Amino acid sequence: MVGLGEEDFSSLSPELIQKYTEQFKTPERFIQFNGNIVVLPIPAEKQDLAFLPDRFETGEHIQTPRDSFQVTAMSLEQMEAAGYGLHHISDGGEHLIIWKLLYSFARIIRETMPHIVSMENVPELSDENVFHDFVNALIELGYNVDWHVVYCPEYGVPQNRKRLVLLASRLGQIALITPLYNQDNYPTVRDAIGNLPPIDAGEQNEIDPLHRACRLSEINLRRIRSSVPGGTWRDWDESLQLPCHKRKSGRTYPSVYGRMCWDEPSPTITTQFYGYGNGRFGHPEQDRALSLREGAILQSFPPDYIFTDEDHPSNRRDLGIHIGNAVPVELGRAIGISILNHLQEVGTNG
Repeated sequence: MVGLGEEDFSSLSPELIQKYTEQFKTPERFIQFNGNIVVLPIPAEKQDLAFLPDRFETGEHIQTPRDSFQVTAMSLEQMEAAGYGLHHISDGGEHLIIWKLLYSFARIIRETMPHIVSMENVPELSDENVFHDFVNALIELGYNVDWHVVYCPEYGVPQNRKRLVLLASRLGQIALITPLYNQDNYPTVRDAIGNLPPIDAGEQNEIDPLHRACRLSEINLRRIRSSVPGGTWRDWDESLQLPCHKRKSGRTYPSVYGRMCWDEPSPTITTQFYGYGNGRFGHPEQDRALSLREGAILQSFPPDYIFTDEDHPSNRRDLGIHIGNAVPVELGRAIGISILNHLQEVGTNG
């Protein structure tokens, strides 16, 4: 692990993630030295086993010498989307995560008392005590609070993504606008990216520099050519399967290395959607992963949205984080319209 920089830790392949998860499942110490990250497993005799997540129930709060944590059953993908930090992983798939940001948000609201508050996050947050503490804090401050777990295709996002959306107002009752789409007309992958010019793995479109796809190794080209839309790695010949797929822990991630389906919303776009092995991010028919432009469009950015310029270039990793961590644009539009409608209503009534 010595020699890896900070940027390397967000681009590990599933095989390496599996390897290092198993290798460093016990508590570890991370040290930065001369720009490198050094991982030092803590010897068993020095571990405080009382803080391992296997010893706690989901939802339980833990105070450690390092920080305050809460045990959650969120997946790594859900935690990444929420922006939470992983502390330890247990055999049961539970993690300790840092929850302080939401408490800090409540403190800022208490200090500034804005007329309107909005928040969006992963749906699993609604099951956690910290979220209900946050809602109760808003109510005690005199806010009218409305929150729901919304299905993003209902608001024009061509992506199978659910988000927790909260709106609160000191001016009166507030609510998210009613859904704009239903299961008969959800936007699909084909609707979103079906008209983009084809490109090969490792190629960049001549007109749009964001429409570029990662290069694939020979074995990954064989894997994607053996994949069908909506299928899994279980469809492959055994010679193409990875060792981690054959272990019990790897059988629960069948969508990894999968192709998307044309006539359905896409899977959730994460910060590493441009990597073929990072999820079901294979193009429905071209032998490659999604391009950066395709990921942005599936997040409902306009097809010609400009993310960089000559004075502010950005690498693939930074663009992936920008795109994958964004609130889906059409969901953001729905939230904005909801707030404008509310302000017009209270203005008319007042």
